[in-house]
Amino acid sequence: MVSNKHRHEAEGPRNDRLNKEGNQFSSLCLELEVAFCGKTREEAFEGLKAAVETSVTYLVEEGRESKIYRPVPQEAIPGFLLGK
Repeated sequence: MVSNKHRHEAEGPRNDRLNKEGNQFSSLCLELEVAFCGKTREEAFEGLKAAVETSVTYLVEEGRESKIYRPVPQEAIPGFLLGK
């Protein structure tokens, strides 16, 4: 379970991007470098929220809170947005 101190990270992505790639949607949380794919926009976003919660919970349980904020490298963002 995520502590109150880290609950805001697990509630869902604060700065996310959604991209259609072929017959699926990919979602990316820019602050935590966590991604998820789904067949629909909703599936991709809900999966991203679950992946963010799993990532934050794991890092807290491992005592690695300082690793929670791990932004996507700026040079990777255009490739994601353009589907490359």
